[in-house]
Amino acid sequence: MATPLIIRHRLLSIALLGLVTSALSLFALYRAVSTTGAVRRQRARDVVMAEAERLARLPPTAGSLAEPPSTTYLGLRSGWALGPAELAVTPGLDTDPASSEAPAPASSSMERMKSPM
Repeated sequence: MATPLIIRHRLLSIALLGLVTSALSLFALYRAVSTTGAVRRQRARDVVMAEAERLARLPPTAGSLAEPPSTTYLGLRSGWALGPAELAVTPGLDTDPASSEAPAPASSSMERMKSPM
């Protein structure tokens, strides 16, 4: 009768090792996904800041926008808005009321808007 008891203990230890390995794998996968998301958000912030700094150095002309952008990040559009009226007529730009009122103080002083982040 000692043989089935040994087999039972071995099966139980293998099952416990499998559970521990699965838990550690899930934890590692969660960490990898959350870290990847954080890195992507930080990279997006850096790209937007670089493009905003490039636009701050250039005069607001059509020729300046024709120059190649500072990044090849897809989906990033940039330009100048001198007031809320220009934001309202921009196609594909959906803004909330707070965002549509933000350019007014910046346009009066001709400075870049400060990011709330």
